[in-house]
Amino acid sequence: LRDAYHGTRSDDERESSNCRWNRHTLRAGAELQGFPSKDTNLSPSTFYLWHQSFEPCSGRFYYYRRSSQESLSKPPRTGFVPMVRRPAESPKARSSMPLSVPHEKYWSQRRRLFSLFDHGVQLDTESWFSVTPECVAHHQAWRCMQKLHNDHHQSLLCDINRHEPLVIFDAFCGVGGNTIAFARHLNVHVFACDTDKERLRMASHNARVYNVSTAVSFLHGDALNIMNKAILKEECSPFSTRKIDMIFLSPPWGGPEYRAAETFDLSSILVSGFTLIQVLNMALKLCRNVAFFLPRNTDLQSLAAELTVPFKVEREYVNRKEKSMTLYFGKLAEG
Repeated sequence: LRDAYHGTRSDDERESSNCRWNRHTLRAGAELQGFPSKDTNLSPSTFYLWHQSFEPCSGRFYYYRRSSQESLSKPPRTGFVPMVRRPAESPKARSSMPLSVPHEKYWSQRRRLFSLFDHGVQLDTESWFSVTPECVAHHQAWRCMQKLHNDHHQSLLCDINRHEPLVIFDAFCGVGGNTIAFARHLNVHVFACDTDKERLRMASHNARVYNVSTAVSFLHGDALNIMNKAILKEECSPFSTRKIDMIFLSPPWGGPEYRAAETFDLSSILVSGFTLIQVLNMALKLCRNVAFFLPRNTDLQSLAAELTVPFKVEREYVNRKEKSMTLYFGKLAEG
């Protein structure tokens, strides 16, 4: 990155700059960028418009130029503009914080939860501390789709007339953080379920903000009851004529108080009268491909002792801090 602050260019950039610029333009450009320029043929397209950005899915920086819509995986030799932090919120901006926000720290992280927050994303009080951060949700969806699409492609080759999308059941969708992440992938249909009707309405609204509402069907009801009907193959089940390719579980963790405990015990939280381990076992009966989103302090030893199927654990970090973990079962745990 140090080379980006010097007035040297690559061969491609040297050939692309054919026009000459006078010394006043060069001096102004050098002062604007903060370093001296010695090249009299420096084009403003290569000097000013390279920007740095970050791709959370791959965990890498990339560099783009707005004028020509070009992108690079390595830093350019000239015109590099380093990524800057957003300025601190002004007192006026903090005073506009909605009453539904439980704490100021959640408001300062609102664009980390939803990058399109300013486009009208809606959250209730519980969702501010329970929704999955967008970068984590997108990574979970990317990992699952990578595993499932390979198997789905093989099944389509066996039956050339099949054009069915992958069916994903988000059992505790909340305001739609993970639902949106899954629905943004091609050839996917998500069934999002929640017991709170108002929260389901917010999830539907947020899906429209991200333009994925056509890839989502929202179910108002108890997810455990829906899974039990699907296991019994009842006709009233929404999955009576559809095969579920994957189940995503992000059950309630009992509020922010889980952080104070040394370990998070899955038997201490009840969902519709069932412990989280019982919820997991019910999901595994319905579909072997399950992703289970849990707190970072989950007691894995006690969980492994009660399960008879193998699984893979992946820990998620945001800003170098461990935030959570995800357990993958079935094909999601392969590789």
